[in-house]
Amino acid sequence: MELDKDHSYFDTASTGSWDKLRDLMRREKITVNTTDQHGRTALIFATADGNEEVVQWLIAQKADVNMQSVSGWAALHDAANYGHLRIIKMLLDAHADIEMKNNDRETPLMRAVLSGQSAAVQMLAECGAKLDDADNEMQWTPLMCAIYKKDIASVKVLLDAGADIDFVNDQKQSADSLAKRAGGQATQLLDEARIKRGCEKRAAQQAAKRNRQTAFRNYLKR
Repeated sequence: MELDKDHSYFDTASTGSWDKLRDLMRREKITVNTTDQHGRTALIFATADGNEEVVQWLIAQKADVNMQSVSGWAALHDAANYGHLRIIKMLLDAHADIEMKNNDRETPLMRAVLSGQSAAVQMLAECGAKLDDADNEMQWTPLMCAIYKKDIASVKVLLDAGADIDFVNDQKQSADSLAKRAGGQATQLLDEARIKRGCEKRAAQQAAKRNRQTAFRNYLKR
């Protein structure tokens, strides 16, 4: 079933209440995964406008959280794009695909980076989103994109989460080359991350060495 994008069903999903949406669906015999001509569902409309009440209700009605529009956007892309953190959690709890890509091969994490939603970047990273996916037109990782956009908050989040600093794409572009081009704080942050990771690696190696020595001494005492 397909409805016009201007149908009151989608407007109610965006800005109305769940009970008004329920009544409209019953009255006009509209199913929960009905789309407009662009393939967008009520869940996608409600998510884009941050209507948490309706999102929660639609999920309870078994709305397909992974249904994609004609452009390949699922609800999680919109939630990430607009930084709707509670809706991101609702969708992930309902088993939304955190790695789903739209027609531009952008994951929800990449959409969060592109729109400067650093809090959404952090939430998605903490929920296990792949940090280093570069399977897109530019062959850029989310870190590279954040550096290019001079989104220092997202750069810090991605570095703290362990994003790959040394990835180089087929055009010989890297986080370092983009940081030099962008100027500002990014180069310093990359240098600091390398130092921190080097110290952590050495500390881990030293701890492992101490553990082996302790185990050997304990063995000799037997």
